[in-house]
Amino acid sequence: MNHTPYLNTSANISFLDHFCWLHITTFKFYIESSINIILQWCLDLPHASVA
Repeated sequence: MNHTPYLNTSANISFLDHFCWLHITTFKFYIESSINIILQWCLDLPHASVA
């Protein structure tokens, strides 16, 4: 019976770790996509102004 709180706590921690990892991964994906879009836009800008 003494092990039950420990098991519950470890399960909650692993769930939180997975949840946080999922959010960080999604957040990183959005950040990288935004940076790529902005870089692409900045690279295209001189060509647009020249044309």
